Amino acid sequence: MIRLFAFVLLILTGPALADDVQYRNSRFGTTAVLPADFRASPAPTNGDGRSFSHPVLRGTVSVYGAHNIAGDRLADYRDYLTGIYLDSGQSITYQAGGNSWFVLSGWDGDEIYYLRAEGCTGGPVHHIYFSFPGSEKPRWEPIIERYARKLDGPCQ
Repeated sequence: MIRLFAFVLLILTGPALADDVQYRNSRFGTTAVLPADFRASPAPTNGDGRSFSHPVLRGTVSVYGAHNIAGDRLADYRDYLTGIYLDSGQSITYQAGGNSWFVLSGWDGDEIYYLRAEGCTGGPVHHIYFSFPGSEKPRWEPIIERYARKLDGPCQ
């Protein structure tokens, strides 16, 4: 009976599992769902996160956690990153946010970046960062729309 239940469950959920994979960062608990055809780069020694690339698309997706070094509020961290981006010559063409998340997107030379960060007061900040050539925008937009909001992680 258990085997039958497991088989039925596999049949019912198989396509969803085949299309997506979940990455979880053990240091910060940051999780993200990505398309199954993206491949992980080697893990960094600090355990903060991982980058992923596609065999055909040019660009990368990075998923990582970090401490909020700008203060307790997520808004402080957003302002801190905004300053870094602008000081380094990047543009910010889109911003959005709420109490526990924000998005910064724009251009870094010929590359488009899209950062979504989530966090809460006093806790870590979870990130998903997409970077790709501007010419690849039509191919990356549906990926960002589907996967950026699947970022998650604990507050403490």
